[in-house]
Amino acid sequence: MKTVFFAITVAACFGLEVGALTQFEQQFLDAHNTKRRGVSPTATNMRELKWSAELASVAQNYANKCIWGHNENKYEEAPSFERVGENIAWRSGQTAPLDVVTNWDNEKNLFNYFSNSCTGDCSHYTQVVWAETEYVGCAVAHCSPLEGVNWDPAYYYVCNYGERGNMNGDRPYVNGSPCSQCPSGYTCNDKLCSS
Repeated sequence: MKTVFFAITVAACFGLEVGALTQFEQQFLDAHNTKRRGVSPTATNMRELKWSAELASVAQNYANKCIWGHNENKYEEAPSFERVGENIAWRSGQTAPLDVVTNWDNEKNLFNYFSNSCTGDCSHYTQVVWAETEYVGCAVAHCSPLEGVNWDPAYYYVCNYGERGNMNGDRPYVNGSPCSQCPSGYTCNDKLCSS
């Protein structure tokens, strides 16, 4: 039997709304931007992520299916974006968004920026810090069980990104002085190009 709680229910465990976003959503957004500010070597063109309700809805709908693996239909489900990226994680207990994003970010230890190579899988990390990605939307579902890992119960975390990263073997960002290559019309907000 599957038991699914929608993100807004789980978000209530993290506190009340912050502006237009729940605290849960704000925590996911802040965690991503914190990791993007902290890249080493530093980035000239790292954009500040903004929350996308559309991407969050795609993430929630997929998480609610409680099937471990990537959403093959995310492109069709988020028509505002040409290419949609995705990071997924599961935990046996509820955890804070920062912990989920930190787990993906820790793959930086497998990534060599200068050779643009990984000793293992670091595609979650490179998506988190893909400079040209500008939108993120995340969700969580409580699954009993989470099919594919046979864990009962499990919390299933999904983040979608627009536009996606990990393209054509490119580096995730350009190394150099922070904000020195922001797109036209962007300003610098603590090492991130903000629009």
